[in-house]
Amino acid sequence: MTLVPERSRRVDVLWGFLTLVLAVALVRGAGSIAVVGVFGVLLAVTLAGWVWFRRHPARLEITPEAIVFRHRGQAGLTLTPGTLAVRQTLLGGSDRLLFLTTSGSKEAIPLQMFDLEQVRTACRGAGWRFEGD
Repeated sequence: MTLVPERSRRVDVLWGFLTLVLAVALVRGAGSIAVVGVFGVLLAVTLAGWVWFRRHPARLEITPEAIVFRHRGQAGLTLTPGTLAVRQTLLGGSDRLLFLTTSGSKEAIPLQMFDLEQVRTACRGAGWRFEGD
């Protein structure tokens, strides 16, 4: 079995940006007790979420029989044998989201937090084929 971990830098950038925005809002609203309370709680929850995501990273488990997406210790999303394809969806017309899927399957694994070349290499190493190979 080959494990492909998520790229922690991408996760850190997302959580870091959210933390920074909430911290700035907390400082700017320091004159109001309600604003300080609300943004203080949101900031604490965001920091706790960031720590939790760092301690429980998502990963892909790649074997010749299946590709399993494990996300934060929950039940995995499994792709069964077939020809692999990377599908792209546009969000808001400009932001692309990539998904890994197999021919004839309705299941798709999100690839935003993974290195696409690392995923391709691990899948090919386990005997999977991509469209166009």
